[in-house]
Amino acid sequence: DMENSSRIVSLEASRRLGNNMKTTFEARSFLSSHEDDITYDARDDDYIQLELTYYF
Repeated sequence: DMENSSRIVSLEASRRLGNNMKTTFEARSFLSSHEDDITYDARDDDYIQLELTYYF
């Protein structure tokens, strides 16, 4: 945010592994949220997700 220097880091990646599998990675981090910012309530809700999907 340009007004109060709040920052969010977001990363998403996906890759096919052959014909039947796919891996997906997602990560979010809320950095330096200001009390007046809409993301302030999510400041402790960082997460990382790794998913492996098999298609048959």
